[in-house]
Amino acid sequence: MKNTRMIYGILVLCLLFACSKSDDVKIAAPELMYNQNRYTTLFYDIGNSAPPTIDWNGDVGQFGLENVINGISIDSNTGIISWNKIVPLGENSIKVLAFNNAGTTLTTILLQNEFAGNFKGPYSPVLIPIGATDFLVAFNFMENGTLTGVISHTDVFEVVMSESIVGTWTIDGNEINGEYFYEQYENSNPLFINGLVTYSTLEASIEGRFGSVLDHPEFSRPFEVDLVVQ
Repeated sequence: MKNTRMIYGILVLCLLFACSKSDDVKIAAPELMYNQNRYTTLFYDIGNSAPPTIDWNGDVGQFGLENVINGISIDSNTGIISWNKIVPLGENSIKVLAFNNAGTTLTTILLQNEFAGNFKGPYSPVLIPIGATDFLVAFNFMENGTLTGVISHTDVFEVVMSESIVGTWTIDGNEINGEYFYEQYENSNPLFINGLVTYSTLEASIEGRFGSVLDHPEFSRPFEVDLVVQ
C-alpha cells in the first residue's frame, strides 16, 4: 500500500512537470522585413509603403519609429509607413522598430523626396513700361533638371506680352538655383534664378530673384511663385 501511494505521487509529479513544460511557450524578438528598403516620392505628394512581412515569434507586439521626421508616420499595428506633403526634400532615413516583450528589431527604410513642380506668381519689374500691368512669371522645374517658363505682362493696350525661357536647375536642401536663356535668344549670355522653397500642408511656394546679376537690384527682379497643384 505504501509503495502504491509512492507510485501515485511520482505519477502526479510527472504530470505536473509535463504540464508546466507544455505551458512554457518560448518567445523571441520579432523578425521584420519590408519588400523594398527604398522609396521615391515627388515633391508635395503623399504615399505609403507596402505592409512588411513580420514574424512575432510567439508574442504579438507593435511597430514604431525610432526617429521623428516631419510628415512621416507608421501604423503601429500594420507597420505601413505613410508620408504627406511636408516630408523634407532629399533623402530621409526612417528607422522602423518592431518590438514585443522579448526584444526589439530595427530596420532602415530610405525615402527620397524629389523636387519638381510648376510654379506661377507675380514678379516686380526693374522698369515698368507705361500702362503695363499684371507682371507674372511661371517656372516649371522638371524632374530631369530641365527648367522652362514664361515671363509676361499686360501692356497699355491690354495685350499680354510674354517671353519663353529654357534652362536647367539644381537644388541644395531647400535652396534652388537655375540658369536660363530666353528661348528666342539662346546664344545670349545666361541669366540666373535663385530662390528658397517653403511649404506646409496648405501651400508651397518659392521666393527669390531672377536676372543677370542676382545681388544687384538693377539687374534682377524679385518674385514669389506658388505651386500649381494638378
